[in-house]
Amino acid sequence: MPDRTFYPGPEIREQLKEEAKRRRTADVVVSFGRGASANAFRAVVCSAFAGEKLSVTARDTEQRAKDVIPPPLVLRQRLPNAKTKVHELPYWPADRNNPHRRETRKFVDKLWDLIDQKDVPTAGLIVVAGATHSRKTTYAREIGRRYVERALERRGRDNGRPHVVTCEDPIENYFAFNPEDAIEAGFDYTPRLKGKDTPTLGKAIKDALRQKPVLFYVNEVREDQDWRELLHFAGTGHVAVTTTHAGSLVEAFERILIASDARTPDDRSHVASRIIAIVHVRDVENELVPAMWVQTPRSRIGLTQDGLASLVPASGNGGCYGRELFAKALYPNTDIVKAAMKCDLAGE
Repeated sequence: MPDRTFYPGPEIREQLKEEAKRRRTADVVVSFGRGASANAFRAVVCSAFAGEKLSVTARDTEQRAKDVIPPPLVLRQRLPNAKTKVHELPYWPADRNNPHRRETRKFVDKLWDLIDQKDVPTAGLIVVAGATHSRKTTYAREIGRRYVERALERRGRDNGRPHVVTCEDPIENYFAFNPEDAIEAGFDYTPRLKGKDTPTLGKAIKDALRQKPVLFYVNEVREDQDWRELLHFAGTGHVAVTTTHAGSLVEAFERILIASDARTPDDRSHVASRIIAIVHVRDVENELVPAMWVQTPRSRIGLTQDGLASLVPASGNGGCYGRELFAKALYPNTDIVKAAMKCDLAGE
């Protein structure tokens, strides 16, 4: 049986809070029925929507409630229906009226073509880097949506809704304004505000490991410890997407290697194995143009052997795509393509 995520009403919410407080853990054991035939579920209880909601992810323990000690908390609520309603997610529900939606999708289409390849890992970390106002958050959100849509296509109607968990500081834009909109679109949604719903990113990651998210989104990573924890999470078979400030693709990757204390070829190989892709977006002739490193067997070997020197399109290691490539596809304008070529030659 797939995990079920639901958002209890006020009465049940207080019961769950008290039970979690009594057990001194986010994990509580619950039952959705009385009597010997009722099943016991292990539930992860956490605050969401900036303290406005309680998100509960329940997993069947395959035990009867009568066999659990201490007895589970009985909830006067039906077990939520986990069936999906749709197999396509053309946009996040909160982005329905976004005037830049078409432009954003066109931009990310070019990135996704290179990420969604057979020799690129299906789990790991994706980082979108850039300066302020480079729309890195917008592109990161759109890349994340592609993973949710892919999960919808693969899971089918009877295998549960994909779960999206976020940790943000602040929550700049919700993916859906409420749980009902998310469920209508086909996914469960647990947005968490750092400092309100969770004290730290590390605590949110610890909870997320038990919530089985198809996407874990962090709006920005700043601290070395956060990089280490996020890379650990990405190495557990999950997809994590985040953003960071950086002046170039090399600078973005260097920051991750330094945070991970990756000094040897083996260290670099270990870090690279947990990264799906790093994208850097910058302004070129008043247009935003990306450069990207994608993990492939060749690009991982290149990073392992040559370090950051491999992060240039002309390295021959594959998996590193310069701005000229994207400029030709996105902006068939001679001046932009020439300027993008100069950026590649300068390593910018």
